[in-house]
Amino acid sequence: MRNQQNNQDLTVLLLLKDRAKFTKRWIEYTKKINSPFKILIADGGKEEENQEIFSNKEGASGIDSEYIRYPFDKDAITFRQKVADALSRIKTPFVVLASNDDFYFTEGLMKATEFLKNNNDYVSARGEIYSFSIKDRGDVWGKITNIYPLYTYPSVNDDSSLKRAETFSKGFHSIWHEVFRTKNLEHVYKTACQIGITDLELSSHFIYLCIAALGKVHRDRDSLFMLHQSSSGSTGVNVLKESPFDKILEDSWPENFRKLTNTLAGKIAEIDNLPLEKTQDKVAQYYLSNILCQRVVAGYLERKILNKPSTIITLSHIFNKNNPLRKYIKKMYLDSKKQIRELKNKKTIKNSPLQKELKFIEDFLKNAK
Repeated sequence: MRNQQNNQDLTVLLLLKDRAKFTKRWIEYTKKINSPFKILIADGGKEEENQEIFSNKEGASGIDSEYIRYPFDKDAITFRQKVADALSRIKTPFVVLASNDDFYFTEGLMKATEFLKNNNDYVSARGEIYSFSIKDRGDVWGKITNIYPLYTYPSVNDDSSLKRAETFSKGFHSIWHEVFRTKNLEHVYKTACQIGITDLELSSHFIYLCIAALGKVHRDRDSLFMLHQSSSGSTGVNVLKESPFDKILEDSWPENFRKLTNTLAGKIAEIDNLPLEKTQDKVAQYYLSNILCQRVVAGYLERKILNKPSTIITLSHIFNKNNPLRKYIKKMYLDSKKQIRELKNKKTIKNSPLQKELKFIEDFLKNAK
């Protein structure tokens, strides 16, 4: 897990917004693996603690880092401006965006970087991403659970920009956790700043689609790229809980949607040498038919599941909520679910070809003080 020489090809752009306890853990992990990459910290939080962490020579010793304090990330536009400015300061040809609650693996980052160096028609690359949760000590330290593969979509390697946009929209997902060509990602974020989409979700969708339109996207199934910590309080989770219909009915949605489709269509038309009118129609079709419909169907299924509790829980309702038998039934049911989840978690680690990396993080989170 250790690398003695500094890597001059890749910069880790750590995007912060408070949550200093995760920052402390992230630094400890980075030191433990002896990360060889330059780290640029872009802090858009309100609190002072993250700045104090990086100004403390002892706390950040051994890390090749540069800290920049930005205005508070009050909205999508301010956040994009922070990212665009930070990207303009990066000197390495490749960059990866990082959150302070996730774990990247050095070998996965280097493998993705090497792939991009050898394949000029690709704009981003990554290995496998696994999601996990922590059930002890405030979601920071403790035993990991609920491990499962995340974003299991294949590579997007169509030659046509328009076709890549279509393919990516059919398996739409976050493309945030990638190794990117710095110039491409900087261009996309600067464009996002210029067109000024005010909605966080639509601005993220524009960035993901634009990346796929600019070039091919690589997925490596043989290496573990990172572990993504799932948190109910994260911005992404909260955005996904919003109803697509409520979004569309917002006064700002039509203008934001027009900015997304027209700007993306213009780039695709230029790359593929196609009439702008054709690409505008196609991009709007892909977004409405694929991305938006996926959200609608996912929301419907989630509501169906939430509104249909298990038979055991339903039968227990015949008793008063303070009835000892009802409490016992509920406890047995929840305990059994917990045991099944933990067994599944152990099986995931044991059967995974990437169990070495999973075990490393498991021990790090369990044994750290």
